Amino acid sequence: MLNVLIVDDEAPIRQWLEYCVKQLDGFWVCGTARNGLQGIEEYKKNLPDIVITDIEMPNLSGLDMLKTIRDIKPTYVIVLTSYDIFAYAREALVVGASEYILKTEISVESLRTALNKAAGVLYKQSRDAKSEVEQSGQMMLRQLAMVGTQLSLTPDILRRKGITLVENLLFCGSIWSNNSQELSRIRQEIIRYPEVYNLSFVTIGYEELLMVCNLYREEALQDLIGILNKKLQKTDSIIGFSDIKPTVKQLPNALKEARSRSHLSFYDPQQRIFFQGGDDRNLAGRFETWRI
Repeated sequence: MLNVLIVDDEAPIRQWLEYCVKQLDGFWVCGTARNGLQGIEEYKKNLPDIVITDIEMPNLSGLDMLKTIRDIKPTYVIVLTSYDIFAYAREALVVGASEYILKTEISVESLRTALNKAAGVLYKQSRDAKSEVEQSGQMMLRQLAMVGTQLSLTPDILRRKGITLVENLLFCGSIWSNNSQELSRIRQEIIRYPEVYNLSFVTIGYEELLMVCNLYREEALQDLIGILNKKLQKTDSIIGFSDIKPTVKQLPNALKEARSRSHLSFYDPQQRIFFQGGDDRNLAGRFETWRI
């Protein structure tokens, strides 16, 4: 549902516009105002997705109102006016209007078209913004896994990068397979497991899939390992799981543990999952002996 603010000094036009918007699916009138000053107050209060405004109004014009609200939060603006003057249209576009419509040409259908166009633009902007955040989060997880960080991580820092984790039990996984379909299948198995939440995945190269998530209870990790072990018996896929950590500050260590444990498959090719309490401790000791 997209919120619409209507600003016009003529009460019949405000009421007609409000009536029309309410007839359209996906739109809701969150406020009305009779001049630019009231429009600014309503805008601050409701932060609408779309503004429909007149230009010539007492106290403060629609153009002056747009100059103010664009600094508060950019929005999609449909400008209505009685004046078919290019200078008005040009100035409206300069101060942030997205569309310019003559009042003499406005109808229910033209309003529907304008609002649907606005919805399409806003959806694309939202999708693009989400994509940028997701890419930023994936880049951060790769960096944490491969380099680490000097930052003291908090849920808020991670959230700004598109990664949702809370200060509760968390763990990481490093999933390896040279079969992309197998990676996808393991990912879906983990997503379906109800004891994990706030899941994030990121690929490193073509063969490794990293995961981070919160966990409702410690015992749930053993249950997940049991489920995955049955699924991996006839595959070449390998998973390394970190220890369970109590705070997001330990996320870099958890990622490194998961990746390190997945590499232990070199010393025990028969084992599919490496985790705390498994044979990985003995393997690590044997590795130190072999290296000597």
